Amino acid sequence: MTSYNRMSKDLQTIIDANRNVVLSLFNGRCILNPAHKAVVIHEIEPKSLRPNDWWEIDNMVPLCAICHDLIHASGAKTYQKQLQELRNGRGKV
Repeated sequence: MTSYNRMSKDLQTIIDANRNVVLSLFNGRCILNPAHKAVVIHEIEPKSLRPNDWWEIDNMVPLCAICHDLIHASGAKTYQKQLQELRNGRGKV
């Protein structure tokens, strides 16, 4: 195994663990619609803007499929501020 493959595998382990923490923090519920079960972990700031740490817990939020589709259909940037505020506990659903 090359060092790149090992690093990639180690990073994937971290990403998976962080996703599980985020799901746990929000009791497996969608951050925008807590009545729905979260099925997707969404990055608030996209990988393209945060290539070195997009996988950090503070950049992840749980979403149901409906909200995830809505965010991407509307343009993810439109929801960045709202998602960050909800993630930080300052927003209201």
